[in-house]
Amino acid sequence: MAPTRERPGIVRVRISDREVWHVVDPSLTPAEAEEAVRAHRAENAPTNRSLVRRVLAWTPGVVALVVLGGAFWGTVVVMAELDLAELPGRIAVAVVLGGIGFVAAATAGIVLLEAPWRRDRVEAEAATSPRVVPIPGSVLGWAGGGGGADVGADAPAAADVWRVVAAVDVLSELEAAHWRLGDVLYWRLDDPDDDPDPDDDLDYGADGHSHGDDADAGPGDRHGTHPAVVALDAAQLRASEELRALGDEVGFAAAAGVRPGAEGS
Repeated sequence: MAPTRERPGIVRVRISDREVWHVVDPSLTPAEAEEAVRAHRAENAPTNRSLVRRVLAWTPGVVALVVLGGAFWGTVVVMAELDLAELPGRIAVAVVLGGIGFVAAATAGIVLLEAPWRRDRVEAEAATSPRVVPIPGSVLGWAGGGGGADVGADAPAAADVWRVVAAVDVLSELEAAHWRLGDVLYWRLDDPDDDPDPDDDLDYGADGHSHGDDADAGPGDRHGTHPAVVALDAAQLRASEELRALGDEVGFAAAAGVRPGAEGS
């Protein structure tokens, strides 16, 4: 389970109104680590809404709900006063009054969404720090150890968490690079306008016919045999093996199944 309280090297930083667990660089002294955490919290403080801003964020929905409830109550009162005997007449009146109430509620919500305090306000972006790094969700459960009110004896050391997070980050970066490279190669190999001479990549023999695995493959099939893709796949394999070996060393049993994931909170 995720950590339940902070401990040396494992801290919680509020970012964008979420509590995100971070690991601190173990090479820092206690004073340096404390200063790094303080600076990281200060840099991300603008991303968190104040109590007033949180209340104002709920205002449009609450007002729209109150107006809609009032419209429903008004419809019931009007229907009782009219005392219509015919069902079609009741339905017609209810539909008209309900439509008016819905429009009024929607208008109230839209007007409040465009209120002056919401205009031209640039949302602050979350800041990153090389010394205080978020713990991915795939590592968060292991980093918390046994959980509970007290940190269990099986809770890993912050230095081990730092090493695992660094290895997972490398794997995540390679995964992202793989997708970006795939997009680049898709346009380069699949769009004839982007390749002035597509025959340059083909290997022609003495008979004048192309040879090799790429000759009969479609552009999409040739993505996987591109030298850059092959090199990146090899790098991903090495990173996975290193993470698996590190997991065996520090007791991170889930290393073999780690996939790049979001930050844990």
